[in-house]
Amino acid sequence: RINLVDLQQATNVDLTHIDSKVKEMLRSDRSLFLIQGDLIDRDYIDRLAEEINDILQESGQISVSELGKTFNLPTDFLQTNIEKRIGVYIYGQINPLERGTIYTEAYVARHTANIRGVFSAITKPTSVSSIIYQYNFPETLLHDILPKLLEEKRLAGSVQGHQSKAIYTPNIYSRTQSNWVLAFFRQNDYIEYDSLTRLDITDPKNYLRKCLNSKNTIFLESCASGQNILGQVQAAIEDVVTTSSWVDIMTLLPSPFSIGDAFMLLQKHCLKNNKLSVSVQCLCDKFVVSNKFLQNCLQLFDDHMKTKAQKDASKVAAKFASTTTANPNRSTSVEQEELNVTSGKKKKGNDSTSSKRRNKGKDKSTPDDFESTKSNSKQNKQDLEFMSVPEIVDVLRQENSNCEDQFLEEIASHLFSPLRKSYQEIAKSIFLSSTSNVTSEKRKIHSDAQDKINGLLTNAKLFGNGLKHFSGDAQIALQKHLLHTLCTDITNIVFSLLISEHIMVDSDPNSLNSETRSSALEKFPNKIKKPTTTLEKALSGKDVDQFFDALDVVLGPSICQIMIKKLDKKKERQVIFNHRQNLIEQLNRESKPAMCLHLSTVLLFQKHTQCMIHAPGRCVPHIISFLKQHLTDEHYNTIYEYQQLIIKSMQQSSEDQKSEKPEKSNDPNTDDGKSQTEMHLQEKMATIKTIALEKVASTGHPREGPLQQKGAEFQGDCYVGRGSDYRGNVSHTASGLLCQNWTSQNPHNHNFIAEDYPNQGLENSNYCRNPDNSDGPWCYTTDPQTRWQFCNIRRCSCLKKSVGENYHGSQRNTISGLLCQAWSSNVPHVHAYTAEKYPHRDLENNYCRNPSYNAITPWCYTQSALQRWEYCDIPDFLCVPEQSVTSPVVSGG
Repeated sequence: RINLVDLQQATNVDLTHIDSKVKEMLRSDRSLFLIQGDLIDRDYIDRLAEEINDILQESGQISVSELGKTFNLPTDFLQTNIEKRIGVYIYGQINPLERGTIYTEAYVARHTANIRGVFSAITKPTSVSSIIYQYNFPETLLHDILPKLLEEKRLAGSVQGHQSKAIYTPNIYSRTQSNWVLAFFRQNDYIEYDSLTRLDITDPKNYLRKCLNSKNTIFLESCASGQNILGQVQAAIEDVVTTSSWVDIMTLLPSPFSIGDAFMLLQKHCLKNNKLSVSVQCLCDKFVVSNKFLQNCLQLFDDHMKTKAQKDASKVAAKFASTTTANPNRSTSVEQEELNVTSGKKKKGNDSTSSKRRNKGKDKSTPDDFESTKSNSKQNKQDLEFMSVPEIVDVLRQENSNCEDQFLEEIASHLFSPLRKSYQEIAKSIFLSSTSNVTSEKRKIHSDAQDKINGLLTNAKLFGNGLKHFSGDAQIALQKHLLHTLCTDITNIVFSLLISEHIMVDSDPNSLNSETRSSALEKFPNKIKKPTTTLEKALSGKDVDQFFDALDVVLGPSICQIMIKKLDKKKERQVIFNHRQNLIEQLNRESKPAMCLHLSTVLLFQKHTQCMIHAPGRCVPHIISFLKQHLTDEHYNTIYEYQQLIIKSMQQSSEDQKSEKPEKSNDPNTDDGKSQTEMHLQEKMATIKTIALEKVASTGHPREGPLQQKGAEFQGDCYVGRGSDYRGNVSHTASGLLCQNWTSQNPHNHNFIAEDYPNQGLENSNYCRNPDNSDGPWCYTTDPQTRWQFCNIRRCSCLKKSVGENYHGSQRNTISGLLCQAWSSNVPHVHAYTAEKYPHRDLENNYCRNPSYNAITPWCYTQSALQRWEYCDIPDFLCVPEQSVTSPVVSGG
C-alpha cells in the first residue's frame, strides 16, 4: 500500500505521469486497487484480514465502521472484502440485522446463554427494551437471537410488537390469565372487556373469541354474555306479554352492563322472535313494554279528549272549517302515517339510534300561516294539538306513580302522535255536528275584536288631538310614533280578523308584522285587497288622519262590519283623567332620571292643553320647547337644566361603552364628573316631580274636577268610613305638601313600614293612607318642619252601601270602552288578583269586579298596554264625594 503523493516525492516523477502509469497498471492487473489515493494490492488486503481476525478473536465483536477509522479505508470497501474472507482469514459471522457488525461464535453463544437465562426468569409481561437497558444486551443481537430461541422452543413465551415496542409474555402468565378468564365467565356468565384490558390484553374481543365458545357467547358493547342471562331476559319479556305490563331489563342484568349492552341484547337477540317483536316495544333502550299496556295507556285519555274537544270548540271550528272548505270530499278516517301502537307495526328505518327514536312523534314543525290552501288544510290539522308531551307525562304519572320520569317521557313521546290523531277525529266530529257553535264563536271573536279596536281607537284619536299642538318635524316624528304603536296594534287586530275569515287560518295579532301582513294581502279577495293595502301603506306614512280615513273604510259594513262607538265629552274627560292618574302613579314610583323627565313633561303638556300625548323619548325636547310658553322662567329653566344633565349623563355612558378599557379610567376627574352628574340628577329629581305634580294638582285634583261640580257620577278619589281601606292616588296633604314615600325614612323617621303593616297599601309609594285607623287618610310630608298632615280627600257618598263586592254581572268594558283583561291572565298587565288567592270573588272571567273591597266601584285591568286599569260603567255602584271636606288640615309635630 503506497500513497501516490508519497510516491511522487520519493521518485521525483511528475504526478501526472504517475497517475497515467497507475491507470495502466489497474487495467492490466486485477489484484491492484486505487482507494482514496492509495495504491493497494491483494496481499495487503489478505494481511489486513488476518490482523482484523486477531482483533475479532480478542474482543469477540468488531464494527466495520470502527475498522474503517482505524485503517483509514472506506467502510464499503472494507465490508466487501471482509465478507469475501469470512471463514478464510476471518473466523466469525456477520449479524444479519446489522451487516456492519461481526461476531465470533463464542461471543454469540455467550450472549445467547445470558439472554435465555434472563428471559426464562420472567413471569409476567415485560418490555424487551427494559431488559436490554437493564442487562446491557446488544439490541440488534438480542432481536436476532430471541426469535430463534422462541422458534426452537428454548424459551416458553411469545413476543408481541416490533423491537422497541416489543412485549415478552411468558407462557405461564398466559395460562394463568386464560384460566382466570374462563373461571370468571363460567361462574358469572359474563365478563367485562375493561377487566381484560386491566390484564394487559389489548384486544379483548378477539381474545375472548379464541378462549370461549363463540357460538354460545354474545359479544355486546362493553361485555361478553352467556346464554343464561339471555334466557332470563327472554323469560321476563314473555311474562310482560302475558301480563300486559312492562319491565326494565337493567334490573335483570349484572351491574356492569350498560344501556348500550341492554339495547344490543334486546334488538339483536331477544326480539329476533317475530312473535315477541310484534307484541312488545323497546323504549329508552332498556324498557320492554307490551302493546296491550300502551293500549291501556291510550284509554286513560278518552275522557280528556272529549272534555278538551268540547272546551276548544271554537278553535276546532276555526281549524276544520278550512279543511272542509278546501276539500269537502276528503275522508275523515285517521291516516296510517304514524306508528300503530296497538298493532306494533313500525315504519321502515325503526332501527335508528335511541335519540332518533326518542324524538319520534314530537311535532317540532312550525306551520306557515300563509301557505297555499292545500298546505293550510294539512297544517291546520297538525296545529290542532291535544296535549304536549309534559302534559301526557302528568296524566301517566297519576296512574303509574312508581315509574321513572324517563320511562314516562318515552311513553308520552310514543303516544303523542296517536293521541293527536284520535283527538283530531273527535274534534272534527264535534265540528261536523255543531256547525252552529262555530257561527256563535265567530260572533264572539268579532265582538272581542270590536271592543279592542274601539278602546285602542279612542286612545289613538285622543293622542292625535295632542299632535295638533306641534308642527314641522316634531309633528311628523310624533305622528310616526303613534302610527308605529297604537295604529299598528289596531291594524294587526283588523288583519287577524280578516285572515281568520278569508284565509281560514287562526292568527295571533301579537305575532303579525309588516311581512306577514304583506303576505296576507296577496291572499285576500280583490274586493278587500285595495282598502287593506291603503291601510297598510298609511302605517308607513306620516299622516295619522290619513290612517284614520283608511281605517274607517276597512271597518265599514262592506269589509269588517265593526261598529265604532262615538266618544262623548263625558267619557272623553274620564279617559283623559284616568290617563293622567296612571302617569301620576308611574311618576311617583319612577327612580330613573330620563323616565322621570319624560313622564313629567307629558303630564305638564296634558295640564296645559287638556290633551293626551303619546311621545317617544327622542321627542321630549320638542315637548319641553312647547312648554316654554306655559311655564314660569324658573320652572322652565329647571326642566331645561335637568334635560341637559340627562344628555350629559348619556354622553358619558356612551363614551364609557366605546372606551377600549372600560374597567377603570386613569383620570379621576372623569369618574368624579360622572358621579357628580348622577348625584345632581338624583337631587333634582324630586324638584322635577314636584313641578309636574303641583302643576297637575293646581289644575284640578280629581275631587275638584268638572264631574263633581255638575253632581255627576264620581270616578275619582274618595274614601269610606275612616279611610283605612283607601287605596287612591292622592299624594299631597290638605295644605299642598308633597307626601313622603312610606318606604323612606327621610326627612322623618317612622315605624309604618309595609312588613309590619301588611295589606295597608304602604308599598313603594307616597299615597295618602290610614294604617293606624286615624280620623282619615294622612301621610308624612317632605317638609322637614312638618312631620305629618291629613290629606284633603272627601268621604264617599255611594248610591248603595255596597261598593260592588257582591257584583257578579257580565259587564266587561271600562268607562272608556276598553275591553277588560281576564283575571287569570298576566298579559299585558301583571297583577296578584287571581282566583287561587281570592276564591270567593268570582275572578274566573274578564268581568268587572271589586276583589279587594277597597275600590269605590267594580273595576278591571284593561287589555290596552297604555291603560293599566279603569273603573267600569255600572251606575248602581258609582259613588260621589260629599260636598264638605271631612279631613281638616291637622299637622303633627
